[in-house]
Amino acid sequence: MLRINEINIRNINSITSLNLRLQPGVNILCGTNGIGKTTILDCIQYSTLPRMNPRMNPLRNNIRRTVNSSDSFYSINATVNEHEDDFFLDLINEPDFHASQEINRINSRKLIYLNISDRNQRTPLRLRINEEGRIRVMSTYDLIKRWFYRCYYKKKNMSEETFENLLLAKKVFNKLDPNVTFVEATEKYEEDYNNDMVKFIEIMVKTQRGTINMDFLSSGYRACFSILFGIIRHVEERYNIPVENFDGVVLIDEIDLHLHPEWQTKIVGILKWLIPNAQIIITTHSPHVIQNAEKGEIVPLGIDGNNNMFIRNLPESSEYGYQGWTIEEILVHVMGLNNPKSKVFLKKIKSFEEALDKEDIAAIKENYYALDSMLHSRNPLSTVLRIQAEEFLEEEEVGDE
Repeated sequence: MLRINEINIRNINSITSLNLRLQPGVNILCGTNGIGKTTILDCIQYSTLPRMNPRMNPLRNNIRRTVNSSDSFYSINATVNEHEDDFFLDLINEPDFHASQEINRINSRKLIYLNISDRNQRTPLRLRINEEGRIRVMSTYDLIKRWFYRCYYKKKNMSEETFENLLLAKKVFNKLDPNVTFVEATEKYEEDYNNDMVKFIEIMVKTQRGTINMDFLSSGYRACFSILFGIIRHVEERYNIPVENFDGVVLIDEIDLHLHPEWQTKIVGILKWLIPNAQIIITTHSPHVIQNAEKGEIVPLGIDGNNNMFIRNLPESSEYGYQGWTIEEILVHVMGLNNPKSKVFLKKIKSFEEALDKEDIAAIKENYYALDSMLHSRNPLSTVLRIQAEEFLEEEEVGDE
């Protein structure tokens, strides 16, 4: 079992100073771009990496000390198999870290990190099986397709754990979209440009449009698959246990990336169902993710005047979190957006109010009709503006007659 209880960061990347406590369940980090959310995840991951050749470390350039800083370190308090301990890395004598360093690392590999580069969207390529039976993969999405193929099609000597995980993976399709169902993973032969027969892997799913190759689903589906099936594949291949028994830490950077708002509202709930015994630490810029979070799951990050990161005080939420708040209320009062309205709209509102004060009928009319055309037909502000402008509009109409 692994749980990250607290992390302290000083002068690493864009973070000058941070003290952050995390809860055992879901932690949703939100804040402006460049504030340091990804740095937090990178530090947590690096603390669990084994000693290795620096050239083999994919995070080698992701953690650096802040220029001209007199101290640069992070410390983590974690619980490993019921024992709580502290872990520390000092960067002051290094321009960046090296994976070959002898440091106090967390003695647990129960961590899965799904970063942005692993989930970059690209046009999916068909997985080809060469004459030796090897499959060349080019992306995380390819790894998922290969896993399905090996588990479903090449299912000889399948362990009980693998079988349970495969059944769970099939359910993920319906959790994401009730109209999409897994059909099969299979091999298909086609002629190439040399008229040679080539063997490909195909993952087939049933949709409202009929049975199609999984590659033909939208980029949003593939983004969700990269997260959900990526976790299943990691647990299966690295730990060989049922996914529901995984009691480690899952880090996901920008969980809303490439997702339609409808799926942004679902994704955290599906994660809780998929990995109920894991600690989940994610970053997001999505008010839809925040709107559907439960009480205590939001970690709103801010920067003070001394460039220190702090946890912003949020308006008190009920036992339901912010599930009754509008997206606009979340953007302003939780995510710290100054105003969700466009600059053009705000300028027109100001001009309209100034025209009312001056009783400038021409300006009132101009700004009123501009604002009315901008607003949604059911927006109650339309009625308010009409009431404010009505007597002046009537005066002009009388004058025109």
